Amino acid sequence: MLEPERENRNDAYRRGRDLYTILNKLAQGSEPNDRVTVAGREMSLGEAADDGCDALRKVIALFLPMNRNPHYLRIEFWRDRYFGLS
Repeated sequence: MLEPERENRNDAYRRGRDLYTILNKLAQGSEPNDRVTVAGREMSLGEAADDGCDALRKVIALFLPMNRNPHYLRIEFWRDRYFGLS
């Protein structure tokens, strides 16, 4: 789960849903509004963009558990890939 606290999961869902809705409307050519609502909070479009970036950073960190020591930084990974030694 992206949100470890059970009581925060619904807010995390609403945040993602609302950010996606804003992104989708802009991608489809709608004119941006000065104020938007994300998970029940009214904010500027810039604040929503910052909120989306923060959420994306959190998701990336959660889905890259090996980010401190990725396997592709070890010499064996490349030697095996280049020379088929695995």
